[in-house]
Amino acid sequence: EFMSMYKLMFLGPEPFVLNESNEVEMKLTVALPDWLFEDDDNVGTRDKDGNLIVTFMLFGKILVTYHNPDGGDLFGVSPKKYLIKMKDGSSVHVDGSSVPTETAIAIRKVSSVKSIDAFF
Repeated sequence: EFMSMYKLMFLGPEPFVLNESNEVEMKLTVALPDWLFEDDDNVGTRDKDGNLIVTFMLFGKILVTYHNPDGGDLFGVSPKKYLIKMKDGSSVHVDGSSVPTETAIAIRKVSSVKSIDAFF
């Protein structure tokens, strides 16, 4: 039960979907309350731009960081953009809420992806 709730909160109900061309894409739709980023008892962690962040490991291998600029609740929201860093040192910049097929497949395969930064 805990893992089901964790998945829904951090990834959404269907993180990998088929687009209209029947190709796999990744679209994270989170449900994260503001207190996960910062509350009265916990000063939140911030990125270099001052955004509150929370991190987790996807598939136990890929570091995922959510950047929340106003620190509010993120319920039913998808990122506005992604930065995916690959293990070979390259990066993929995605503007929009969905990660395209080639990168989504790389994320599912895990082996070539180092980290994902998602910006809300």
